[in-house]
Amino acid sequence: MKRIFFLLLLVAIGATLIMCAGEQKPEAAEEATETVVADTAVADTVVADTAKVACAGCGMEMEKAQMVSHEIEGETHYFCSEKCKESYLVKKEEEAKKEM
Repeated sequence: MKRIFFLLLLVAIGATLIMCAGEQKPEAAEEATETVVADTAVADTVVADTAKVACAGCGMEMEKAQMVSHEIEGETHYFCSEKCKESYLVKKEEEAKKEM
């Protein structure tokens, strides 16, 4: 019985890690680093896109250019993947229902 519980726990942890690592956009980071920029306004944007940001859903740090963004109540939040964004939004919706 303990072995089954332990295996289920490992599967759940593995599924969580896979969910947060899925659907990333690595090509966006390559494009941002290969671009030669002369204009300072554009240069600031490229630097901002390569800055590391923590995922609002799971806390994983990634370059902003690789992340999925979503605006919530006028504030932009960044997520490591679409799946992580969706699970975050569902969790926030459930919390809002509990507060009512």
